[in-house]
Amino acid sequence: MLKNFIKYGLLAFVFFSLGVAFQREFSTVSTGNIGKPDMTELEDNRGTEKQEKIIVYYFHGTKRCRTCYNFEKYTTEVLESEFADSLGNSAIELKVINIDTPSNTHYVSDYKLYSKSIIISKLINGKETKWKNAEKIWDYANKQIEFKKYLKDSLEYFIGEDDG
Repeated sequence: MLKNFIKYGLLAFVFFSLGVAFQREFSTVSTGNIGKPDMTELEDNRGTEKQEKIIVYYFHGTKRCRTCYNFEKYTTEVLESEFADSLGNSAIELKVINIDTPSNTHYVSDYKLYSKSIIISKLINGKETKWKNAEKIWDYANKQIEFKKYLKDSLEYFIGEDDG
């Protein structure tokens, strides 16, 4: 009986995940204000030109496997090697967030998360204007070189995209 319960529970989870993945395939980029702006950034930007910032979020759960740790490691390595100047002047920031922490659960609905994810977010004057889920990280989960190239290319394309 317990084996059947576990089997059907896992099947339900797989089908649900596939449904969510299918839905997300058609809506990976969003515009609009998802979160509240960082008030310190707003205060720092008063009276200045348009201030742009890219935040790279890595969302994970409390229980983490080798792949989860590698996602964080590879992301950090890409940012430090390919975007060092932007990291140094705070134009790009990495935020590693445990979505199982109660204060962080809102990110699941904010970004329509269904698994460990990397979200690239653009802020202008402290307000999020667009974001993208770099969901193909799973295609390269066990391919370090391809993962890093995909993330680097995704960031470069996202940064260069017109907001209009």
